[in-house]
Amino acid sequence: MEKLILTSALTGAITVPTQTPHLPYTIEGIADDAIACANAGSTSIHVHARDPENGHPSSDPEIVRKIVTRIKSGCDAIICITTGGGLGMTPQERLRGVSSCQPELGTFNLGSMNFSMHPVARRYESSDWNMDWEQEYVEGTKDFIFRNTFGDMEVFATTMKEKNVKPEFEAYDVGHLYNLKFMEKTGLVAPPYWIQFVLGVLGGLAATPET
Repeated sequence: MEKLILTSALTGAITVPTQTPHLPYTIEGIADDAIACANAGSTSIHVHARDPENGHPSSDPEIVRKIVTRIKSGCDAIICITTGGGLGMTPQERLRGVSSCQPELGTFNLGSMNFSMHPVARRYESSDWNMDWEQEYVEGTKDFIFRNTFGDMEVFATTMKEKNVKPEFEAYDVGHLYNLKFMEKTGLVAPPYWIQFVLGVLGGLAATPET
């Protein structure tokens, strides 16, 4: 059987608590799910933090640190902390978890794009949402641009190099690979590369056999 590297992404930043009761958002919930995934065979854990009170995506480095510490106390999986953060976070906010925890891997998004989940809002009435922030958050993605300019990417690359964090390059579309090639030519990044293809986001490549 061919060996595979399995990554468990537990929360992300676009799923909201109303969509599923199985979305962990407390420190203990996220970390314990990560440990369970590692025990089931996952090699790495993709970490997003949430506000433990209401499930809103958070870049609070103290929350990230507590999640990572608890995960490491229960398994030896590779930790990959997001720099995607949550909708509307600045590049500096998005880097706080990587800068403070210095994990083995940190995500490095390869370009700006429309990043939307607004059709999800059609499934719910205003009274259906569990948290008071969710409806505005989901509907607001219709006009959201996931910012990753060349200037931003330079900051990400420099910070990760300083903190000795290996980038996990996130490609949502074909053009993102050319952005990576450009950064290689300018000396900002160098192989070997760890690339993850993120498919199925509205605004990027669809998740189909062809892609």
